[in-house]
Formats: sequence, C-alpha cells, structure tokens
Amino acid sequence: MIEPESLFDLKCSSPHTAHCLANGEVMVSCMADGPDLNGRGSFLLIDGATMTAKGTWADSEDDVPPFG
Repeated sequence: MIEPESLFDLKCSSPHTAHCLANGEVMVSCMADGPDLNGRGSFLLIDGATMTAKGTWADSEDDVPPFG
C-alpha cells in the first residue's frame, strides 16, 4: 500500500488506472494533484520491485497539462 502522503509529495492523488510498463515499473494515472483534489493530475511511477512511489512520468512541471 502506498500512503496518500507519498502521493501528495509528488503532486498526485486520486489514483485511477494502473499500467504495467515494459521496464518493470508501474504507471498509474492520477486524477488530482494533492489533498485539495484540484483537477490537475499526473502519471505516478511506481518501482515494480519495491512497490514504492518513485516519481512522475513527466520530465518537468511544464510537461503536465491541466485537466478540464
């Protein structure tokens, strides 16, 4: 289980759909960006070996489009 605070630190919340990547990581689409549930989401990356949140898919904040 990944605690919500771990997601909030990465500006992710409201996980939606998991995708298994060829490199062994798991990518999860998230529908919001933190505890306030703002409409901007991201793609969370989870280490497939340790099942810990390791970052987001975007290279920078500029790569994440706003939802809505």
